[in-house]
Amino acid sequence: MIDTQDPPKVLFVGNGLLLLGKNGTGWSELLGSLYTDGRTVPGLGRIPSAMQPEAIRGTDVETVQDLTAYCLDSREPHGILKKLVFMDFDAILTTNYTYEIEDALSGGRWTESRRRRCHTTLYGSPQVLYNTYKCNLIRDVNGREIPVFHIHGELARRRSLILSYYSYADAVYHLIEMNKRRKNDYEEHQLSAAPLNCQGWLDYFLMGEVFAVGFGFDLSEFDIWWAAERKNREHAINGSLHAYMISEKRDTAKSSMLRAMGIDERFFRVRDKQYGKAYEAVLEDILECLR
Repeated sequence: MIDTQDPPKVLFVGNGLLLLGKNGTGWSELLGSLYTDGRTVPGLGRIPSAMQPEAIRGTDVETVQDLTAYCLDSREPHGILKKLVFMDFDAILTTNYTYEIEDALSGGRWTESRRRRCHTTLYGSPQVLYNTYKCNLIRDVNGREIPVFHIHGELARRRSLILSYYSYADAVYHLIEMNKRRKNDYEEHQLSAAPLNCQGWLDYFLMGEVFAVGFGFDLSEFDIWWAAERKNREHAINGSLHAYMISEKRDTAKSSMLRAMGIDERFFRVRDKQYGKAYEAVLEDILECLR
């Protein structure tokens, strides 16, 4: 349930946090798994990130998903990630395919049998396979239930992985359909001081106080930008979206887009490649916001 009088606290985790860990898998490593015939793609770095898998493998989305899933596995959660997920959040959203978050929350290796017990939809969501609705409902080591939404798919469901423009567009379609079914639910529930049944990650994203960490807001990830714009257009009083941008140099073009969407950009400069120190500063900032 979402308390419409008090925005839920939502953590949004991207791949940047995984790169802190030993042997963390980044985008370039994922793309490397798609090269199977020795050829290269001229100018690949200038192609939007979301379209790079197609540039390598063509439009066979299923092959891209299979090859990527074959090369992925969860790593030991980094200490910063462990600290982050145990802050006072009501839900966690992630674009990552692997299960470091579940490992950290449950205090042990996330197995397929544990996933089957926890994999669910919430509160009357349509019983469908789409990432929009599915989550792993984790009871953490402190006894709290935390829904973890893999909004770009998860490793155990290879066909759920979003790795192409085709699948990004499909994701936006399902978000739009969910948004249509909601109509004006958020504002109506807020005006009547009634709690809202959460049906998918979009509910938490639109109504929540969202803290995005380790996500670079690549301009080609248009499902997230659609959700950000929809959040900014919401009539109900909702929480802000805080974008923690952690890099050696500020991206002015991206800053302009964040500002246009009403997103609170919080830039943390990385000095001498010390990403861990920058993330520690981010943790302190989030703790202060949550107090």
